[in-house]
Amino acid sequence: MRTQIRQQLLEMTDSMLEAAKTLDELYRKKEYAQFKELLGIVQEAALTVGNKIEETEGEGTAAVSQLENLCELVWGLYENVETENPQKRMKLMNKQLLQIRNSIKYDIPVTYEVVFLPYKASMWDSLESIWMAAKEAPDCNCRVIPIPYFDRKPDGTPRNWYDESGEFPGYVPITKYTEYHLETERPDIIFIHNPYDDQNTVTSIHPDYYSRKIREYTSLLVYVPYFVANNDSVNPLQCLTSGVLYAHKTILQSDKLRDVFIRGLREALDMSEERFRNSGLEDRYLALGSPKLDKMISGIYDADGIPEPWKRKIGSPKKKVILYNSTIVELLNYTEGVMKKLEDFIEIFPQRDDMVLLWRPHPLSISTIESVRPHYEKRYMDIVERFQTLPNVIYDNSQDSQRALLLADAYIGDETSSMLKSFGVTGKPILITDYNNTRMGTISCAVQEDILWMFHHKYNAVFKLHLQTKQIEFAGALEGAESKNYMFKNAVAYGQKIFFIPYFCDCILVVDTKNGNMERVVLEEKELNNQYIPILHGKKIYLFPILFSSRRFVIDAEDNTVEAAECPLSKELGYKNEEPVFVDGLLFKEHIFLVCDNKPFLAEYAPETDSWEVHRYKGTAAFYRIAADDENIWIMSNNPVMLLRWNKEEGFSVVSEDFAAYHILDGSSPAFSGLACMGDSVWFIPFQADHFIKIDRKTGKHAKVPVGTQELLGNGKEGGFFGGRCHDEDYEYLFSRESDKIVCIDKNGNRAVSMEFVPFMENQQKEIMESVMQASVNPVYRESYCSLKDFLDIVAQGKDIHIDKRKGFFRGNVNFADGTAGKEIWKHMKEELERRSF
Repeated sequence: MRTQIRQQLLEMTDSMLEAAKTLDELYRKKEYAQFKELLGIVQEAALTVGNKIEETEGEGTAAVSQLENLCELVWGLYENVETENPQKRMKLMNKQLLQIRNSIKYDIPVTYEVVFLPYKASMWDSLESIWMAAKEAPDCNCRVIPIPYFDRKPDGTPRNWYDESGEFPGYVPITKYTEYHLETERPDIIFIHNPYDDQNTVTSIHPDYYSRKIREYTSLLVYVPYFVANNDSVNPLQCLTSGVLYAHKTILQSDKLRDVFIRGLREALDMSEERFRNSGLEDRYLALGSPKLDKMISGIYDADGIPEPWKRKIGSPKKKVILYNSTIVELLNYTEGVMKKLEDFIEIFPQRDDMVLLWRPHPLSISTIESVRPHYEKRYMDIVERFQTLPNVIYDNSQDSQRALLLADAYIGDETSSMLKSFGVTGKPILITDYNNTRMGTISCAVQEDILWMFHHKYNAVFKLHLQTKQIEFAGALEGAESKNYMFKNAVAYGQKIFFIPYFCDCILVVDTKNGNMERVVLEEKELNNQYIPILHGKKIYLFPILFSSRRFVIDAEDNTVEAAECPLSKELGYKNEEPVFVDGLLFKEHIFLVCDNKPFLAEYAPETDSWEVHRYKGTAAFYRIAADDENIWIMSNNPVMLLRWNKEEGFSVVSEDFAAYHILDGSSPAFSGLACMGDSVWFIPFQADHFIKIDRKTGKHAKVPVGTQELLGNGKEGGFFGGRCHDEDYEYLFSRESDKIVCIDKNGNRAVSMEFVPFMENQQKEIMESVMQASVNPVYRESYCSLKDFLDIVAQGKDIHIDKRKGFFRGNVNFADGTAGKEIWKHMKEELERRSF
């Protein structure tokens, strides 16, 4: 019996119990006519309940037998109400109704109607393992009903309709959406993986299946994301899609991601943590893993679904399959690099008979090239054509990414792709692409005794540059750290120590420059994506948060201890969560000064009294960077671009503001990202401008100073032209993001020169690779220190020794990462159904 039918019968039985109470009142009042009329209604209800039970369960049930006894009692009451006291019969009737209710509730087996509503066959893996668990339950009737969808015209109306019912694996029984009507069948539970309803401007499922509508047809609507979240991070809008808001339950891969979704909803509702917790809304989010990862962990793929041309190229016994996953982001930011890599593949793989390259470009790659990079279109299409004809190269433009992931023995691709997380759980080798032509890069550096210490901006490694010889030396890797982009930003030299300040990392790295020892100092309360402005004052380093936060930190540079402190200005100045607050700072006359993002505020902090003062410029300005000489603080405004001066006696004054004639490469980005006082000049350091601006501090006159060659400039796509910045007594050092060069501005402010340092040699790459892989918790290979040839040899020869460690990392934060997420999800949902049923 379906639960909805049982519920209807229980409600009818409850109505008969209420009628029994009314019969007692009518008898006491001797209203016999109404008494008999109500008995007739009870008799009709009992017959209806009995007929329905026999219709669904057949004859011979205890409940029907009890209903027959009830009807005899009702008839006896009807016949004798005026001639004998009916109290005994009425007590028996009430007892009989309770027995009937219990028999319906506990004796009649319930069958649950479970419906899965995928829309894309390629996303079926996000539901499949739940379906596989549910279909084994004897009390469940499972239906997979692919629903239609359409892509939109510019005005939002449908352009083309699609129904992918015929593209699902052959072992999945399909029910056509035209043959099943949710509003009449009212399934007990519905699983969905499309959360967008009408929020997606590119495609849409049929409006009849929008979550806000189908919620009305079921007692349990469950949303399971079709994606795997890298680093348990998602766009905040993902937390507020229609599917999330209307679902009774949302399934998330980890506790950390669950916290992200909870915070997203709480902040959208503007509720305190306590009020939100008491509201019960947290219960809507369950961290039960990802069915997509179940498929990868099982390692089982549908052999019948592999195209015959692929089978011939892969061969038997199976050759090693190397998956190359190219993304839209890479194609737009590094078009030439992607083209060159593909052309290299065409040269390399035909020479190897031990492996096959499977190239899987993003499905929108061709249309992106046609519309955004048309001058690359012919070259790109020639590459696609070559891939389709070479004997051991496969071009995969299908919708099914899971097939390629399951076939692959190794992965080459972008670090930000969601496919990386899915592949990573297998533990197989991974090579992260790097289209930048520099081997050395940093956004975290400091100078000490003619040695420039730096942390690499793309992986877990400390280097030192000997300024006299221009030689780079590998100094080691941080043990137990996750190797990734932008682990640290900014560094401070103190005594014989270098303090690397965290960005996408949870700790401070302290390097002893004498013995090379590295100490990890954990910031217990650090927000993961926050970065800090470090200011050295005496023996303490003050860390002020760039993003909104109520906390700052103070490091004792002598003993490396850290204390958290209040940072009240974030809220007082009107900033909101995740907005930038402080963007630059410095020490000036024993006080710390910070500029506030996009506001004309200069914040002053006095360490000795732990007090704040805010100086407000009354004109129009968006403060961005700050520098100082002995007498004045100099402030760069980005909108409008101008230079201001401030001191206690005179306050603010505009020194120079006529910068309209200077060439800006990208009007959507800041033109300049740094400020430096050098000699008699203030220098604007470029972000997306192709030059410095040198400004005379006395007259305000300014002049353009070229940055350097195009090789030095690159394209600035990774966040401007310069990364790390530090200084000594003679120079301000600016690291190019895209070449092995540094721009040096001499302290007299006379000139900017390019200094080319000697990158680490080929024979050092192996040492770097082994040290980084050994020290890091996520041992992935990177082109920065591992060439494509070396990677392919490692895969071919089975020399990768980090499978278990890699597997542990990618599965680490995911709940039920042993391949049982689907079973756990179904177990919890079944229990929820039973709880709601009773």
